[in-house]
Amino acid sequence: MADCECCESIEIHEDLLKIVNETMPDENELYDLAELFKVFGDSTRIRILYVLFEAEVCVCDLAQALNMTQSAISHQLRILKNANLVKFRRDGKMIYYSLDDEVQTHDFVEKWHRQKTVLLPVVKGDELELRIYTGRQNLKTGEAYHIEEPTGEAFTAYEKIDLAIIPGVSFDARGNRLGRGKGYYDKLLPLLHSYNIGICYNFQINEKLPVEPFDRRMDEVWTENGILK
Repeated sequence: MADCECCESIEIHEDLLKIVNETMPDENELYDLAELFKVFGDSTRIRILYVLFEAEVCVCDLAQALNMTQSAISHQLRILKNANLVKFRRDGKMIYYSLDDEVQTHDFVEKWHRQKTVLLPVVKGDELELRIYTGRQNLKTGEAYHIEEPTGEAFTAYEKIDLAIIPGVSFDARGNRLGRGKGYYDKLLPLLHSYNIGICYNFQINEKLPVEPFDRRMDEVWTENGILK
């Protein structure tokens, strides 16, 4: 195999090298990045990430969706977890995996639903329907993404909602939100008159996000490092 073309004479561009040396990450960061790209070098792991991008799923459903055994799935999930790309939670005998990019609110919901009226979203077609959470015993697997959702009648008294906690793929310092592209919250938020709090990890904060005229900003954004207003 022939070598790539090289310069025919030596000429060092010091100004360019100065910029490169000032911005080059350290060796540990570059090593971590190289290891991350190795994770993406397996098509099965890419398929797992694709499924988890759509919804949190249990290992049983994940194995069924990919036509693989649970042991084979478990091996790939361990690699993804070690790379901090996925996380899991236990619910009884079931283990649920999701992308490690969305703050888990299960414990928060369980703690406060006895003192406050807590509403959770249910996917209905291309829209979100709100229902009152009354405990884990009244959850059932949803049709759209096979995640547990509250049963009962839809809650439509939107004017009575005081506070909404909204997840997102990314937020910026002005409270703009980027979702997963389905538009569920884009349709729901205009119906609310609540104080809206976006929740995410600090690495998901961007300086500026592209917005549309119909996008509604969050009043605050919470991360593990503090509050953005």
